[in-house]
Amino acid sequence: MKIQMNFDADCLEYILKNDLLEKIRPYLSLSEVLEWMANYPEVLECEKDAHLYTGTEGVGIVLRMNRKEDAFIVTVYDVSIY
Repeated sequence: MKIQMNFDADCLEYILKNDLLEKIRPYLSLSEVLEWMANYPEVLECEKDAHLYTGTEGVGIVLRMNRKEDAFIVTVYDVSIY
C-alpha cells in the first residue's frame, strides 16, 4: 500500500502567498493521515473521496483522500485561517 500526499494547486498558491506553511505543518503529517485511517477504517474501503477536517484554533485544513488500486492519494484541499 502506498500513501501519496499532494496539494491542490490553488490551495498551495494560497499557502505560499500567505506564508502559512509553518502554521499548518503539524497537520500535514503522515501520522495525521494514519490516525485518520485507524480511527475511521471505512475510509480504506471508500471508492469516492473521503474528507478529514483537521487543525487547531485559528487554522482549519481539509484533506481529501481517494483510493486508486493499491495507493491512497491524500490531497491538501483547503486551508482556512480564522
